[in-house]
Amino acid sequence: KGQFLKENNRIVHNRRGISPVIATVLLVAIAIVLVLSIFTWGRSFIEKNALKGKEAIETSCAEVAFEADLTITEITVINKGNVPLYGVAIKKVSVGSEQICYPFDKEEIAMNENRTANLDGTNCSALGFDSGTFEIIPIIGEEVSGNIESYVCNEKYAKEVIL
Repeated sequence: KGQFLKENNRIVHNRRGISPVIATVLLVAIAIVLVLSIFTWGRSFIEKNALKGKEAIETSCAEVAFEADLTITEITVINKGNVPLYGVAIKKVSVGSEQICYPFDKEEIAMNENRTANLDGTNCSALGFDSGTFEIIPIIGEEVSGNIESYVCNEKYAKEVIL
């Protein structure tokens, strides 16, 4: 409770407030909490783009050029572009089903190089390569801390093969 002082024949009520240092610390703390809250909330609206070097990895997918030959028992991929591939994904195109397999295990397919993978006895044999339409989707990657981080490109960069 405050004290009453008599000053020049007037009664003055003396109250003590918080010190300027404490007030400044409180304002800074409130500002930091607000900024962190807004940042956390706003993060959900910012799409996280994967990067390859300094450009978006989707841009690298647009630069991929390859040929694929698919048979009942094997797939051969020839890299015709200047972006190294780290395999392909094979997707069987059928109504109501989305079956995908990965015949290569992050094996680099360098520029102007070809690679063949046997489909028998792998997770790909369940797709049934006897007939149908298949999309061969390129996989690119980047080395991060000694490991290859792979990225399956969008289906618009796929090659369609009909058996």
